[in-house]
Amino acid sequence: MDEATFPHIDHTALSEKVYLILRTKILKHELKFGEKLLIDEIASQLGVSRTPVKDAVNRLALEGLVEKVPRRGTFVTALTARDVVELLDLRLLLELYAAEKVLEQGRVELLLPEMRRCMANIDKAANSEHPDYDAYMSWNRDLHLALIRLAGNNRLLQMYKSLNIHLQVARVHYAHSVEDVSQTQQEHKAIYEAFQNGDWEQVKEAITTHINNVRTTVLRTLEAHGIR
Repeated sequence: MDEATFPHIDHTALSEKVYLILRTKILKHELKFGEKLLIDEIASQLGVSRTPVKDAVNRLALEGLVEKVPRRGTFVTALTARDVVELLDLRLLLELYAAEKVLEQGRVELLLPEMRRCMANIDKAANSEHPDYDAYMSWNRDLHLALIRLAGNNRLLQMYKSLNIHLQVARVHYAHSVEDVSQTQQEHKAIYEAFQNGDWEQVKEAITTHINNVRTTVLRTLEAHGIR
């Protein structure tokens, strides 16, 4: 074996793969609210050691998708109605800040085509013969991320992405079909037209109305499932 060489195993890449698998299962409701994560069992099923699983779980804990309870274990985080309200309040603040920056910095012409592309794909995902809820959610998210990204603040973008992970969890768990796309798209169009007009007050009103309606929808579905 003097001539033999062995490739270095990228532990970081392995942890990343485990993280993405667990995160996807949480977002898709394959791991339910309050469910305990069994590290040994997960490692066995994935064919890896405990270490990358523990690393992945630690990362999920930092994002708030799982919570560690001393002497009990690690559980998928359960969102309450209050959590959703607080998250959407923060989302509103961040989107209004980003909108103001986009207007101030003259980036509206960069935003508008991104919004048009996302709205077209939302319609495609929702109105096809077999509506694609995952694609609908992805394009809906991308529309709002375009606004945040064009504010030009990387910390703002990371904070917003973290918030949206939690909101995805709430909506995926409690809304398993495409929502009233017509209403959602009307609200997106109102935001688009407000930016097109370059009217800050109109932009503020359109974004606030949209997020308040999201809040109402999510809280209604939570209440229907007995979550308060």
